[in-house]
Amino acid sequence: MNVIIFGSTGRTGKYLIQFALEAGYDVTAFARNPDAITIHHPRLNVFQGDVTNGTAVTSAMSGQDAVIFAVGTDLGQTNLRHTAMNNIISAMQQNHVKRIIGIGGMGILQASEDKKIFETDGFPAEYIPVSQDHNAAFESLQKSGLDFTFVCPPTITDGPLTGKYVTQATFPPDGKFVIDTADLADFMIKELSEPAFIGLRVGITAI
Repeated sequence: MNVIIFGSTGRTGKYLIQFALEAGYDVTAFARNPDAITIHHPRLNVFQGDVTNGTAVTSAMSGQDAVIFAVGTDLGQTNLRHTAMNNIISAMQQNHVKRIIGIGGMGILQASEDKKIFETDGFPAEYIPVSQDHNAAFESLQKSGLDFTFVCPPTITDGPLTGKYVTQATFPPDGKFVIDTADLADFMIKELSEPAFIGLRVGITAI
């Protein structure tokens, strides 16, 4: 399987590359700065490009079988994920690629049947814009017709693989409300090979 990773130079990205290679996939790391990719492997190809450039994204999508979306921003960039997701969806549709696994944020999981966490009273105001960006990317996926899984972690910390985490569709699972980068990547690559949450948001947290 040919897998392209967007957000490959981020904290979770290096583990996504590592675990995808270990799973036997041929990996394309899409990166604005290829020098930031420190992994070298015969099944790893690095494609230089900007995820906001639709032409570059479409070119990189040629020959791919699945997509990993791990594009991150700071709190000041509140439309990058939505813009990137729209470019990726368009490229997937043009290249007849159906499977995508992306990272959102726990704020877009359901707090109740009719309200998402970021819409509740007391949700930190400084995180509302970025949650709205996550939500817009999710809504684009819902309308896309693609086989998507949108993983919605709580606070992400740099840490090695522990395998001690729990997942739940639509609502946040009980746990520590923190997840290590390696555990997040581990779940995403496992979901690629053994899909259990197609068409769903998935909460994940350490236990």
